Amino acid sequence: MGRKTKGWSLGKRDPRTGNYQVFFTHNGRQLHRSTRTSDARQAQLEAERIYTETISGRRTEVGTNKSLKLLFAEWLVDFEAEGAPVTTGYYTDLVARTFLPFFKTFDAVTTCGADDYRRHRLRQVGRSTVVRELTALRTFVSWAARKKYLAEPVDVKDPGRSVIGTRVLETELVEMSAREVEAILDNLPARTPFGNHPKALMTTIWESSLRIGTMERLATPRHYRRGSSILQVVEVTDKGRYARKIPLTPRARALLDDACADADRKTGLIFGKYDVRRALRTAAKHAGFDGERRKHLSPHDFRHAAITHAQEVSQNIAGAAYMAGHKRTATTANYTHPRYTHGLAILEARFGDTTPRTTPRDETKELENSQSLGRHGGFRTPDPYRVKVVLSH
Repeated sequence: MGRKTKGWSLGKRDPRTGNYQVFFTHNGRQLHRSTRTSDARQAQLEAERIYTETISGRRTEVGTNKSLKLLFAEWLVDFEAEGAPVTTGYYTDLVARTFLPFFKTFDAVTTCGADDYRRHRLRQVGRSTVVRELTALRTFVSWAARKKYLAEPVDVKDPGRSVIGTRVLETELVEMSAREVEAILDNLPARTPFGNHPKALMTTIWESSLRIGTMERLATPRHYRRGSSILQVVEVTDKGRYARKIPLTPRARALLDDACADADRKTGLIFGKYDVRRALRTAAKHAGFDGERRKHLSPHDFRHAAITHAQEVSQNIAGAAYMAGHKRTATTANYTHPRYTHGLAILEARFGDTTPRTTPRDETKELENSQSLGRHGGFRTPDPYRVKVVLSH
């Protein structure tokens, strides 16, 4: 076939695969790519796409003939040796679910390709999800560069801070006050017919700020012994590989002792992995939560509420970071969710009593009853205007 005026030409079929090859010149170099089809008409369309993407920077020369699927597999094997099991599992799912379907071939992993991926995902999910995915892609690109698989550097940029993306309602965060959390805990059963302990599980998360994934891997006696005053978190159970001792309240210790009696006889797992959301949403219904908030309620919301509450009552971000397993306090700050009562306390500190006659969604009752949250040996909430005293000093 003759050379096209568009800058590319189709060569003969590859004798090994029967697929047509496309030839063109880019940056002074003669390049050839497989069209991955033996149909002449389809090969011309594919040749046009390959040429256009290469000229625009969406395809580049690579230093390997390995498929993208194989390269991702090699990267995951190397990453598994150093990364946390939870992170490795997330990256493995991410490769199969989004990276491979989008990029298809390794020469499409370019700076422009990463930009296209970012815009593509922002139409589907929120910014925070895209940032996590781009962190994984950036790790893969860095690995490929060290292996000399990339001929050109690839710059993977995060979305701007003002970018929101597309909110996925099924994963919406439910913000809760300490009073609301305690109301749910009061309505959770100590033991289910299946032998699970939702009350002990969620109470420990609330008082320790631990992740649900960490709780699922806790075993006796390695991490907790009946009657102990601490919970031992080891590197392999923690997402951030942060080994530490977690102090426990009498309430949490009593519930954990009860759960240990039913621990798995073979593995020693205290809770194991099970879906606690049904029990949570039933308890939330009895606690007076509306249908929309119950629909999105999850154990992760308890962790957010716990970290927010810890800083609210103590003003100790270092301590809150330690309990949550954050090695940087900046990460802890991202889990803090200011509420109406915080704004009210600031006005009190600056201008005196400015309490309005009406407040949003029973916030007044929350202030009046906050002192009662210290029962059961759990965390005690101080005077709601303690923030005013702290600021005045």
